[in-house]
Amino acid sequence: MLDVSTIVEELTYLRVSIYINNLKLETLLNGQRNPDAFVLFTLLSEIKQFQWAEIRNQLSRKLKKDKKRTSDSSPE
Repeated sequence: MLDVSTIVEELTYLRVSIYINNLKLETLLNGQRNPDAFVLFTLLSEIKQFQWAEIRNQLSRKLKKDKKRTSDSSPE
């Protein structure tokens, strides 16, 4: 699976600019890489990865808790 930074780098290499309307931010300015845009993309990508890791951890803990509760309540 490709990550955001890889996609942005590939599009930049192909001279395709990504424009973020609500921030008025473009990845290419006058044909040159916009460092501000790349910092933002990197930051957002890291936040997304952190959030997914947190969701996975929470689900894992809940599944373990549910499994323990189910096994504790099963008749022997």
